Amino acid sequence: MRRMRHVLLGVAIVVGFAAAASAANVAVYSNSYGPSVVPAPHTASSVSLANIEGGALAGYDVLLIGHAAYSPGEWSATACTAVATFLASGGGVVTEWNGLGFLFSSYGGNIYTPMAAPQCGYFAGTVDFGQAVGTNTPIDVVNLASPTMAGLSDPFAMGGGSEFIYTVSGYNPALWTVDAEYTGHGGTWPAVMWSGALGGLVVVGTTDYFDVLPGDANATQLLGNMIEFADTGAAQENAIPALGGTGMALLTALLALAGVAVLRAVRS
Repeated sequence: MRRMRHVLLGVAIVVGFAAAASAANVAVYSNSYGPSVVPAPHTASSVSLANIEGGALAGYDVLLIGHAAYSPGEWSATACTAVATFLASGGGVVTEWNGLGFLFSSYGGNIYTPMAAPQCGYFAGTVDFGQAVGTNTPIDVVNLASPTMAGLSDPFAMGGGSEFIYTVSGYNPALWTVDAEYTGHGGTWPAVMWSGALGGLVVVGTTDYFDVLPGDANATQLLGNMIEFADTGAAQENAIPALGGTGMALLTALLALAGVAVLRAVRS
């Protein structure tokens, strides 16, 4: 169903429809936290490195990864390939705190408890810091229209869930949309950012919001939004490739099929 949702979603983007809310089946990869961090209506279960390497993500809609893989041998090139395959098939990835590290190509010189090597290097960019900025660090919303920010004030904070925060720099802005930022570690950095460039949606949270879940209202809202968006959210400009003649022909055919499906549903 996930793959079909994303195919139909591509059609919905063009004709201006919004995806309906739905519950996602979430795989949680974390050394310190389990499925209890995932809010309703989503369902969740823990997965191991061996599960990921063995292709278990195919049974899920979203991979949620954070506070993860502290020691050598807890992440692998095989896992990198498995997650790339999952994304290419329309799956979603949501990160928390150090769980973002595997996505990018390098670590900076001030890195704190990073995910164990290898970094998969799906995206160019440097992940650094991760230490405390300050309890209740405010998160400034810069993309008010984004589904990831629904129901959150501007700014919002999460107590100990917006305290330890990573930086991401050197990323390609053509591939990423930044929805929220924070100030600390000597600058202003993304707190929530996302990309659809790998097929499925990657939604990056740089803060340690697992630390206040379940319970904190803002962290619960944020994570629920990010999971929903990663599962069914509309991939926008940075996820839509330029269409040549063949691509436009395929899009036209998909629109026609979608129109037939809608008419049949109405008539029935």
